[in-house]
Amino acid sequence: MAKPVDDQHVWSITCFYIARSHRKRGLMTALIDAAGHGAGIVEVYPLEFARALDWGEGLVGIGGTAFIECGFSEVARRTPTRPVMCRAVAS
Repeated sequence: MAKPVDDQHVWSITCFYIARSHRKRGLMTALIDAAGHGAGIVEVYPLEFARALDWGEGLVGIGGTAFIECGFSEVARRTPTRPVMCRAVAS
């Protein structure tokens, strides 16, 4: 379990899998937008690597691009390649 950034209650998105045949269609941003209905704050923990990833490494999200597009911002960074990003969800 990750150490909390603060004392706020959050929901976490920890993993994505989109079948190869359905990639590049905007499904990840649709899933991100749909996640967290009923939550006050949603956190994600994407990877940022300059190298090609091995299979399975990217299931947490790669880079922050899709998350930034969905309104997330970096709130902490505990390792050079693993930001903690969050967004408040409007009720």
